[in-house]
This record gives sequence, structure tokens and C-alpha cells, in this order.
Amino acid sequence: LPSISEQKRIAAILDKADEIKKGSDSSNQLHWNLINAIFSDIFGDITVNDKNWRLGNISEIAKVSSGYAFKSDWFTNKGTPVIRIGDIQEGFVSVTNAARIDEDSLEIKERFRLLEGDILMALSGATTGKIGMVSTKERGSYLNQRIANIRPNSTHCCAYIYHLFSNKQIIDKLIKQAGGSAQPNLSPKDLEGFIIPIPENTELSIFNSIVNQIQKNKQHTDNRLEDVVLLAQSSVQSLIN
Repeated sequence: LPSISEQKRIAAILDKADEIKKGSDSSNQLHWNLINAIFSDIFGDITVNDKNWRLGNISEIAKVSSGYAFKSDWFTNKGTPVIRIGDIQEGFVSVTNAARIDEDSLEIKERFRLLEGDILMALSGATTGKIGMVSTKERGSYLNQRIANIRPNSTHCCAYIYHLFSNKQIIDKLIKQAGGSAQPNLSPKDLEGFIIPIPENTELSIFNSIVNQIQKNKQHTDNRLEDVVLLAQSSVQSLIN
């Protein structure tokens, strides 16, 4: 075992790494709060449309589709990921625990394949209405049934649609209009016909550009924090050895 002094040094390094990780979580919340504040400044209180934006269907600014009914015996440990409801996390999509298929042995239409920037929404179960955005990592995955794919018609609509449906009041309204019950269910048609405020393209573009820049800065910070944590872990390993 390392000496008492070395054990104390190891503990101090691990405590510092833990502080950095907690700081990253705090940073995530600060970024989210900042974007929400900018959203409200540009678009107003979207739940009551106090800036009197034109009203229209979501289908005016995005195409809504649903996933494919993959059979469970098609799933393997290798191959192309299939995104299921459980893979939609708090605002993002993860392929870490995703089921996979051997797409070479199946004939799945390309319309079920995901693109970066697609916004996914759970259509059934206790988590109906939860959303996640497809990133570069999930691009090319397939979408399973009971999930809606909201694909913006233009990139400048992407951030607005995502943050619109991140609003719990908006989701509650959507579910209520669809005849929500104790076990709510939505359909792509419910989404397509949902009436939302549709701001001008200028405001949509401004918000999208601001969000993209904030996300780029955040990613740069996250990468630096990760490097520091890895360095701390490496230092601990060298002390142990």
C-alpha cells in the first residue's frame, strides 16, 4: 500500500477531480438557464404568446414522422444502433445502451434513419413528451416505434423547436389536446396538428446562432475539464504504482 502521506495526496487529487465534475454539472445548469433567458427575451412567454407571433401547425416548420416496428429478435450486440424510448435522456439521445441490428441482413427504409439535428419525442408511457436531440454520435442510427422524429425544415428552426418542446407547459398542453389520460399517448398526427407560435425567420435565425455559439463554447470548456480529470486520474495511478 502507498504510505500515509501518499494516500493523503491521492485522496486530495480525487477530491479535486470530484469538485471539477460537480463544477461541470453546475456549468450545464448555468448554460441551460442562460439559453432559457435568451429564449424568453427573443420570443417572450411562449406559453401565452405575449409577443403575438403568428400561430400555425408544427408541420409548417418541421416534418413529423415515427419510427419503425423493429422485432426484438432482430437485435444483436453489434451493428447499427436502434434508438428506443429508454435511449432518450434529459434533452439528448444516447447510444450507450442502445439495441443494435445487422442492417446488411435487413431491408430497413432510409426514412427511419436519423440525421443530426433531429428532435425525438417519446409518444407513449410514463415519459410521454420527453425529448432529445440527435447529435453527430447518433447520426445514422435507426428510430424505433412509439417515438416521433421532428425534423426541422430548416436549420434555423432547430433550436426554437427543441427549446419550445423543452417547456413542460407546452408538453402538458400537447398531451391535453390529444386527450391525455393517466397513461398519456401521442401520435405523429397529434404533433403535426399542434398549434404553436411561429416567430419570424430573423428571430429564429438569431436564436439558433446564439445557441450554437453557446454550445460550442460549452463543448470547449467540457473538453478542458475532461482533460483535467483524466490528468488527475493518471496522477493517482502513477502514485499507486
